[in-house]
Amino acid sequence: MPIYNRLASYLGCAPVKDRTWSEMDKAIHNLRDAMQRYEITPDYLAEIVRDQLHLPCTGRDVYQALRNWAAEEHVRHLMYTVINRGRAEARKMTSETGQETYEPHADPCTMPPGKLADHVGAVRIVPTPGPHKATERGFRSNIWMPDQEVQP
Repeated sequence: MPIYNRLASYLGCAPVKDRTWSEMDKAIHNLRDAMQRYEITPDYLAEIVRDQLHLPCTGRDVYQALRNWAAEEHVRHLMYTVINRGRAEARKMTSETGQETYEPHADPCTMPPGKLADHVGAVRIVPTPGPHKATERGFRSNIWMPDQEVQP
């Protein structure tokens, strides 16, 4: 990207914007991912930000406040706080229900009958009889697709 922009400046063309993520963008992306994983609302994050970082914000503008006024280390610390809170909630739910669930919404009783085999995009992995011809890299496939025939 910098080389292209240097050549463009020599030719008098407009430079291309750099579309790579900054470190703050990566930290906020990881924070959002952790919040989605443990189903935590932005309002709860805004409470933490007001309490720990003393930034005036609401659930709507918490990410913009972090991007403008916080450092990357603060955002990473918030991510660890969210993950620890989510793990504590998951442990609490495990002790109450007696079911070990990795995430709060992954309750086994919500699985449809026949599991997810009939859903769109499901790939059934079944051992097919006979030797399988290896690919160029030596990979032997035992994945059966409904629209393909088994190759001997």
